[in-house]
Order: sequence, then structure tokens, then C-alpha cells
Amino acid sequence: SDVDDIPFGVDFRDYLWEEIAKQDMVLVLIGRGWAMVRDDFGRKVVENPADMVRMVIEMALQQKKILIPILVGGASMPVATDLPESLHELCYRRPFEIQGGAAFKADMEKLISNINRIKFPSDTSPTPMPRPADNPPPPITVVVQAPVASVPPIAPSPQPIAPPPSPDPVPEVILEPKPETPPTITTAPLKPPKPRMGVSLILPPPFEWMEVRAGILTIQEAIRTKTVYLDAFYMAKYPITNAQYQIFLDDPSGYADPAWWDFDPSARAWREANPTSRPSAFVGDELPRTNVSWYDAMAFCRWLSAKVAQLPAKQVEPFKLITLPSENHWQRAAQGDERRAYTWGDKFEGKFAHFNTNKPASVVLYPESASPYGVVQMCGNVYEWCLMDDELVDTTLQLNPVHKRRALRGGSWASLNSAELQIKARLLLAPDYASGSAGFRIMKI
Repeated sequence: SDVDDIPFGVDFRDYLWEEIAKQDMVLVLIGRGWAMVRDDFGRKVVENPADMVRMVIEMALQQKKILIPILVGGASMPVATDLPESLHELCYRRPFEIQGGAAFKADMEKLISNINRIKFPSDTSPTPMPRPADNPPPPITVVVQAPVASVPPIAPSPQPIAPPPSPDPVPEVILEPKPETPPTITTAPLKPPKPRMGVSLILPPPFEWMEVRAGILTIQEAIRTKTVYLDAFYMAKYPITNAQYQIFLDDPSGYADPAWWDFDPSARAWREANPTSRPSAFVGDELPRTNVSWYDAMAFCRWLSAKVAQLPAKQVEPFKLITLPSENHWQRAAQGDERRAYTWGDKFEGKFAHFNTNKPASVVLYPESASPYGVVQMCGNVYEWCLMDDELVDTTLQLNPVHKRRALRGGSWASLNSAELQIKARLLLAPDYASGSAGFRIMKI
């Protein structure tokens, strides 16, 4: 069945309920980033109660159907915090992953074999389960008073005849008062979010630009304190994710085109030695992309700038350059006008950062880590590649070949203590370095 099979004018909730009731099993195909897909106004589709995919899953769970999540395209199971409460049960169903390419046929055969071993209910059609009422009527309690039985005399008596007994009392019916209708609360209509534009049309969510106001950055060096004035710019709220970097890999004009590494002879040499991208160290759409060298992060920025410039004029946000942040820009986005030790303040709060563990976390977690400008996870989760401060002049990249190493800022999931997570902490490593604890985020000027 398909949406087109639903007759016009029929309540599709009843139609879907009856169709699901006829099935023994429901297979839910889950692609990359399904739980985070948004509509043209930036709203998560799965949060819409009228979304048919959501409704089918909800009804299958309510009817206690055998439900198997099928992961396709390298997807991972969504986490409960990304789903409405009515779909949380889906997260506890064991999934089956179908890989592409040569493994597809074997995976399908394995899936079919497993399904054939499942014992389904008998072929006799059970009584269809009624769909839960949207607004069930309030219960009415009826209390009935039983009649009082008259007791006949045991024997005739010479005493005066008593008057005839009064007729049996009529049963008393007591109805609870009808519940009062609560007063209608009028709320102001929500303003629809802005339509997606620019980078948000190219990269899957979560992606958001956070504006960093123009201002002065104070930098404490070993023997002096210096100040730097920075114009306003925009920093990505989250590090680049696996799903977002995969768009670069899948685009025929993306990683496959060596021209994006033409910004430096050493970058071209790196690309020639690495015709295919290293896989991310950890699988998961919303995990930060790791195993990315500084050269590859720069190539990603150049590719993304070109893709945004090709969008229709009405879909392009004003920008001059999309690039890695310089260390000054990174620190300004992390500290704001204050000389904070951490993005949230001077006191270390372990629950605000992802560190001293064995793998990275989703980029949407740890909202408490937000900087004064709302940028999250700048302390912990993954180190972030930066430009050196003299390589970004106004809106022009001027890479300096003198620099044989590049800066990594912010600490990571592998950091052991709070000192490694301080905003001032930094590493200097070769630009071809790539590891499971290093990623990147982008900025726009």
C-alpha cells in the first residue's frame, strides 16, 4: 500500500490503523539522519503528529506488532532524545543493517531467513483492535439503592391489623455532576522558523550559524597581554558531522576532485597520496567527523563555499568566505567579551563537557557548554583544526608556508583532565595528522 491508495475524504488515521491491524510485521526503513530531517521552515518532520511515517510506527507499537528497524545507507539507530516520546519504544527494538554494494544480496537473504523463522499469529483473523479514541468521554458513575424487602408475618395474630405496608421505594439514581469544561486558553500563534538557506540546503541537520559580534579579544601570552579587534563573523554552532562530511565524499565534484587541494603544494601532495578518504573513526550520523587532516578540512571548506555560491540568489545568505576559523576567531567565539577559562564560565563543570571517555558524543548533546554566542562543544568531544592567526587577513586567506604545524583547539573525548579543556589550551601538529579525537567546525565571514 502507498499514500496514493488511501481513498479521498477518508480519515487516513482510521485507514492506516486498519491496514496495520492486518499485518503480522512492520519493517521500518531508517536512513541517515532520519530523526533530524527538517521541513522548509526548519522544523523537525518527526515532531509533526500528522507525519505518516511517525503515525505508522506509533500505531504498530500500540498494536504490539513485530517491528524491525532496517538501517540503510550507513544509518545508525536514533537516540530517544531525538524522537517524540511516542516513538521511544522504537529505540529498544533490535535493528538489522543492510549494506550496499556486494553485501546487499547476502544481507537481504539473511533478513528473509530470519523473518521466515519468526512464529507469526495463526492465519485466523483476530478481532481488529479498536483505534484509541482521541478524546474519550468522562466516565459517569450510577449508584442504585436496592429496595427494602417486606417481611411477612409468621402467624395470624389477634392484635389489630396493621395498616398495609407502604409501596416499595423507587430506586434512587445519583449522577455525578458533569465535569466543567476548562476555560479556553488563547496563546499567540508561533512565528514559523526562517526557511532554510545557504549551507543548510546543502548539509543535513544539525547545522546553524551563530553570530559573533565585533569586539576586542584579549590574549594572555607568556610575557605579555595583547588585544586584537575582530569584525563580526558567524561560527557553526556544531562541529561538522559524519553525515555532513559524507555529502562531500558522495558528491562527484567533491572529494573526487583534487582541485580543492590546490591551495598549497603540500596539500596537493597529500591529496595525490590519499586518493580516497579515510573512514571516520566512529560510526554515527550525528557524531563529529574524525580522521580528517587539516588539508582535508580546508578542501571541504573550499568545496562548500563553491556549492553555496552556485545556489539561486534568493537562497544564498550573504558571505565572502567559508573557512576554518583562525585561532583568534575560534577563541573569540568561545570567550566573548569575557576572559573565561571555559565556554560556560571560569569554574569547571564536568557535566558540561564530554571528556575522559572512550568515544565521541553526538554534537547536539551538552547544550550547557554553550559559549556567550551559543556555540556548543568547544571544550571537549573533539579537537578542532584552526588556521594560524596570520593566515586570515580581513576576508582573504593567505596561507603561510613557514608554518609546518597547525593548531588544534578545544580538547576532546580523550582528554584526561580539566586543564586540557581550557579555552587557552592548544596543540600544534602536522597538517597531515588525522586521528579519532580530531575534527573541525567552520566559520563564515
